[in-house]
Amino acid sequence: MILAILLSTSVSAHAVNLDGALRSALERNETAAQSSEAVLQAKERVRQVRSGPLPTLAVEATHLIQPRPKDPIARDFFPERQTTADLKLSQPLFRGFREFAGLRQAGNLLESQEQIRLSEYLKLYENVATNYLQILSLEADLKNLQDLLGTHGQRVKELQGRSRRGESERNEALTARAIEASTDAEIRFVQAQLRSARQAFTYWTGLPADTALTDENPQNDLVLKPLEYYLRRVEERPDIKSAKEKLGAFKEEIKIAKGTYWPSIDGVGRYYFKRPDGFMQDLDWDVQVIANWPLFEGGLRSAQVREATSKHRESELELSRLRRLAASDIRALHENLRLRAEQLGALKKSTDLSQQSYQFLQKNYRRGLTRNVDVQLALTDSGISRRAYDQARFAARLDRIRLETACAEYPSAIVSALK
Repeated sequence: MILAILLSTSVSAHAVNLDGALRSALERNETAAQSSEAVLQAKERVRQVRSGPLPTLAVEATHLIQPRPKDPIARDFFPERQTTADLKLSQPLFRGFREFAGLRQAGNLLESQEQIRLSEYLKLYENVATNYLQILSLEADLKNLQDLLGTHGQRVKELQGRSRRGESERNEALTARAIEASTDAEIRFVQAQLRSARQAFTYWTGLPADTALTDENPQNDLVLKPLEYYLRRVEERPDIKSAKEKLGAFKEEIKIAKGTYWPSIDGVGRYYFKRPDGFMQDLDWDVQVIANWPLFEGGLRSAQVREATSKHRESELELSRLRRLAASDIRALHENLRLRAEQLGALKKSTDLSQQSYQFLQKNYRRGLTRNVDVQLALTDSGISRRAYDQARFAARLDRIRLETACAEYPSAIVSALK
């Protein structure tokens, strides 16, 4: 009855699978949206850097008021009021190739941000999968407990009847009732856990807490490829790709810093709409080439080059660390899933044997050939084995998901979100 009430209040008409839950999470989760905005910002920074080598066109206007010069000749050069309006065209001609290195660096950082977004999607996927499988595991555990409670209830009735007929002692029925009450208490504890997991499901996916979940049980969850296959995919991981792009960005930063040793050359052209009265009044345009070559700035440029070189070395070390960590994670997850397969086989065998043992002892007890305590222990062992098997089954599915994400194998929902 308890299970029926729970299911009637926690199951909606439309069931979703893990992929559907993930799609909903990707659409509603703020962290996923923030990572997409970060990618958009990186794209705009590329456009900003790309505008650097391009010409700029601007309208300038100035109006100057100053004391009237006493010298009549100076009045022609520096009138009391000077109004200037012009159209200015500026074109960077040479920047020590820094602009091209900056453009490549911006591209590196954009690709790095794309990979960071993918990493955030994978973290969200693992969180959603953990919550999704936790709910399924708790629902399966609740069903096992409910079945066990029903079996205990039948035994209580049977033992009470035997006690009234004088076929067994009264304490046997009392022991069975105590175990039944203990099972009922455990059911209530699992129900509380399930409600909490359902609330977390709403947080992660934005779907109603009463959404029914599809209990998919893929047969290939425990089918493993050779470890070398997964290790070869280390370079496909988004954190590794992001680190490689950052390494490229720091390499370009060294070129940018070295480019400051070169002179800067700009071309500037002006067309004047109005010039101050005087001898320059009839000059409508002019063109300038401006060069700037810093000769000494207190060691600023060399310090910038050394800093950029140090950042590049640091980035190399970080990439090496991530590669070793990724390989270690994949080895551990691969071995864990392999052992999980062996565990599931043993638990399945234990579940079948414990159920057979209980049925055998129950028949013998009714014939007076075994003790009640042996039947009770067999029933308890059968319940424990069934619960352990189901929990291990869902844990194996989560281990599989973690192994796939560790070697950059993405679910279809993430592939669609990146398009």
